[in-house]
Order: sequence, then structure tokens, then C-alpha cells
Amino acid sequence: MDMPFVTGFWRYTDIFFQWPSVCNEEDRDVLKAISAHDALVNEQHPLHIDGVEGVQLYIGKLKSNDKNRSLFSSKQVEYIRYWLHAMVLTKDLLPLPYSNCLLREEDLLSVLPRNYRTGEGLKSVHQKNPLRVRQAGT
Repeated sequence: MDMPFVTGFWRYTDIFFQWPSVCNEEDRDVLKAISAHDALVNEQHPLHIDGVEGVQLYIGKLKSNDKNRSLFSSKQVEYIRYWLHAMVLTKDLLPLPYSNCLLREEDLLSVLPRNYRTGEGLKSVHQKNPLRVRQAGT
């Protein structure tokens, strides 16, 4: 039986705050390091795209509340998982984040690429709603 391959987007805050909690202790620090604001915008980061200053993520408008959120594509999340394992930075392939956090295209009104040039710029986007970030981090 063929299983459908589901693609979509993960909220930046879910990746930054929630994903490490599903990893074993040894891999948690590695994942936190690669998803840190300043690391993401570094030209040596595995998600770096030639010709793009910083990191390209996505901005999606949620159907549920009409709010914009910074997003990682499922392709980017998969790439991080496989890259960390291929570089022998993790013993096993990291588990995916919680599946109920995956936003599919039908959950979004729109999705557009968004470049973040600095770690501070990326971080400041999530400080505009500190309650949401604080809740996600607990």
C-alpha cells in the first residue's frame, strides 16, 4: 500500500521551541544550535541559498485566525534532519515535529517567501507577540 507524501509548512515557533522536545537529549542541543536565529542567517548554514543574504523562510497567513506567521517548509525541515544525520551530528535521523503542527496549503490563505538578513531581524519578528512565544517555549 502506498502512503501519500504530505508536504506543508511548520510554524517557526514550533520548530524553534517544540521540535527539540521530541528529540533525545544528545540531539536536542544540536537541533537548537542549527535552528538558532544567528545560525540560520549564516552563509555556512545548510539552508543557505546562493544569492540570498540571510535565510529564506516563508510567511503564511493562517485561515484559522487571519494572522501571518513565519514558516519553514516541510522540505527545509526534512533537509535539516537528513543533513544533521549525514554530517554525523546525530546518531539517528531526528524524528519529525508533531504532525498536528504541520500546516498544509489548505490551512493557509497565502504563502510567500521571506528573507531574513540578520538573526536579530528574525528574532524580532517573534518578539512582537511575546505571549505566544512564551507559551510555545513552556
